[in-house]
Amino acid sequence: MEADAKKDLIYLILFLIGLGLVWYYTGGPNRGTSKSPFVIPPYPIEEAKFGVFGGGAAGGGSDGEGASSSGTAAEKEQLLSDIISFGSVYKAKETDPSKEYIEIKLSSKSKNKILFSGLRLKGDYGLDLPIGEGVYLYWPGITNSKEPIFIEPGGTAIITSGQSPVGYSFRVNKCTGYFEQFQDFYPSLSKDCPYSKDENLPAAPNNLDDKCLDYIDNLSRCEAVESMPEYLSSQCQEYLSTKINYKACVDAHRNDSDFYKNEWRIFLDRNEEMWKEKRETIELLDQSGNLIKLSSY
Repeated sequence: MEADAKKDLIYLILFLIGLGLVWYYTGGPNRGTSKSPFVIPPYPIEEAKFGVFGGGAAGGGSDGEGASSSGTAAEKEQLLSDIISFGSVYKAKETDPSKEYIEIKLSSKSKNKILFSGLRLKGDYGLDLPIGEGVYLYWPGITNSKEPIFIEPGGTAIITSGQSPVGYSFRVNKCTGYFEQFQDFYPSLSKDCPYSKDENLPAAPNNLDDKCLDYIDNLSRCEAVESMPEYLSSQCQEYLSTKINYKACVDAHRNDSDFYKNEWRIFLDRNEEMWKEKRETIELLDQSGNLIKLSSY
């Protein structure tokens, strides 16, 4: 019996030594779960809510964060091919370069204005022409400073093959309808200038007489008076010649919130047609020569 008891004691000591060795080689006092009642600790509350069980990828951790970050970057990036499109290209069939034009539109879903200067147009004739710079606010009688052309979301660029009647590509505004009186644009510029009768007229004692006011009431939009009727007073004639024209319109309205229209008139300054009358493919390329869109007819 005593021999059996000694054997049992030896087995117990060996068991305890073995258990101690297992504890030591699995981390000993530095083992992360040595103070935790769980064999596998639960996820922290915030991680479980947002990383593993919430919107993150199953499995959580860095993979979930990476997917979320790359998704955010993708949302911020918009391809030009997704937000730029051709409008009407019917007038590309014209043989007169002053009447030959195409329309390119920027989607209202675009998150930013887009630089059009440097984009290139290419056709079956083998021509490859860049879109140049333009004038944000054209001013007649002086040399205007050109700047890069940006199209705002929802905007349109009407690109004419020929030369500009005013010498520049320009952004359309509330007063540019005055240009139509003395030059021809294709398509025609909108004549939505304010009516002359609605402008601020001179106050007393320099107010205009009834004959002058009656004449102003019948004036069309966006038209300067070319020939003054003799029955009008000199004061009325001076008002008509100095206050009813493009310059005066710009001075009066350039700070209006709706002064600028979301349209640019761009001219390629060619003396010959750019596009074929039929079986043409028009390509729009980015500044690096990559295809954005094409239109065929």
